[in-house]
Amino acid sequence: MHKKRLMTALFVSLFILISGFAYSSAFDTDVFEWVQWNYEQKRIFVKGFLQAEKVVEESLAEYAKKAKDQKVKEGIRKAVESFRLTGSEYPNQVVDALDDFYNDFANKSVPVGKACAIVLKRNR
Repeated sequence: MHKKRLMTALFVSLFILISGFAYSSAFDTDVFEWVQWNYEQKRIFVKGFLQAEKVVEESLAEYAKKAKDQKVKEGIRKAVESFRLTGSEYPNQVVDALDDFYNDFANKSVPVGKACAIVLKRNR
């Protein structure tokens, strides 16, 4: 049983790590690109970010349903909670919040993906 828990924990950890690579290009986008985009381009970026988060969350939730061990289910639930960034934000609200975030000069060095996560966590 211990081996099964270990394998499940490893699977969940790897899944979260791999899903993080989906965000990697978002985290590489810098503020200088962001300010050059028009509103629609910013909206498309944010929609993609939100959809990627939703896919990861749904995949983890589906895996949790299949887990038989209660501790494994609880571990996956906690992983999903820590990963979840959003409530029911709309892309337009996030774009506006990111524009406000970047109006503060101190935030100019924060890559867009990280800024998106910060803004979403604040509004949670």
